[in-house]
Amino acid sequence: MAPVLILAANAWRELWRARFISVVALFGGVLVYMSLLLGVLAGDVELRVLFDMGLAVVEVMTCGAVAYCAATGLIQEMEQKTLYLILARPVPRAAFLGGRYFGTVAAAGTAAAAMVGAQALLLLAKGWHPGWDLPLAFWGILLKLVVTGAVATLLALISTSVLSAMTMTAIVWVLGHFVGEIRFLAERSAGILPALISPAAYILPNFALLNYRDRLDIPGAGLGEPLLWGFLYAVAYAAVCLGLTAALFRRKEF
Repeated sequence: MAPVLILAANAWRELWRARFISVVALFGGVLVYMSLLLGVLAGDVELRVLFDMGLAVVEVMTCGAVAYCAATGLIQEMEQKTLYLILARPVPRAAFLGGRYFGTVAAAGTAAAAMVGAQALLLLAKGWHPGWDLPLAFWGILLKLVVTGAVATLLALISTSVLSAMTMTAIVWVLGHFVGEIRFLAERSAGILPALISPAAYILPNFALLNYRDRLDIPGAGLGEPLLWGFLYAVAYAAVCLGLTAALFRRKEF
């Protein structure tokens, strides 16, 4: 575990200083603009709209950033041959992948925490009463980062460029929010269509399991079982993706 932790810490410092500070700064500007605009347009539902839109911006920006960093980090290391300097030492390939992955997800999680903290301060200034909704939404975003980073790492290894890896990751991320609809379409369709789209409902990550905040709007909805199931699902899905990545990475010749 020592090489993994060292590589993860180095990746966190590199990504946080180089990229995620600018992401947080950009989010701060967007948040200030949203607060001014929504104060005029939203009226009585200003807090609700600011809450939902702020979290949506946090999720999109951090998931996009973790996908980009995971894809570019691995592909550029291979293209620029800097990977040789690390693998020439007694560092297993799996440890290299794990270090890069955990460092990237940790950097994105730190950025997400800073953004959610800034949003909480703005909501408090607007008269928001703290509850479980914001921590639950933040926890769901963290789990999505875990899954998105693993998917991006796998697709970066099997793709030919950063653009293709990012495109495939974006498609998987979007479709992962519509797994329920894909299953419904497969059940109601006829002919060969169900056989074509049913596997996608099980291969794609089911991000609906990680939208914890949405369950607070359902009267009587419990959170204990969904919280545990969502955590186990995200960890298991990421572990499968990373296991496939490690297996493919061992077969590559450098």
